[in-house]
Formats: sequence, C-alpha cells, structure tokens
Amino acid sequence: MARLLGPGILLRALCRRMTRPALYRRIGRLTGAQARLVSLTDGRACVDIDKPADLSLAEALLARDPSPKTASP
Repeated sequence: MARLLGPGILLRALCRRMTRPALYRRIGRLTGAQARLVSLTDGRACVDIDKPADLSLAEALLARDPSPKTASP
C-alpha cells in the first residue's frame, strides 16, 4: 500500500500533515474506489467486509452481544 500511495503522501502522513479526506481522494484516484473511514467502538465488527458472508458474520457478532465489554482498571 505504501508503494502504491507514493512517497509524498507517506511523508505528509509522517509529518502529520495528511488529512483523511486527502488520503481518501488519493486512494480513489489510484484505484477508482470510493474509500472512507467507518469508526466503530466495538472491535469485533472492525473487519474487512467485502463479501456478503463477511457482512452476515459482523451482524451476527453484534446481534449476539450488542454492547462491547470494557475491562475494569
């Protein structure tokens, strides 16, 4: 992925000068895909969902226990 994005975009990321919209535009120009960030608080659903079976699995995991457990200090 780093090679595909190029050194300029990586340098901007390392210098904390990269914005998410700029990164998404770059990925879109290179791949023709529309990329976006989907933030989730439950890591069980933070998977690559690119097939119907993946979506079904994520939905089943969340339906089984909709509230994530947090560890006590």
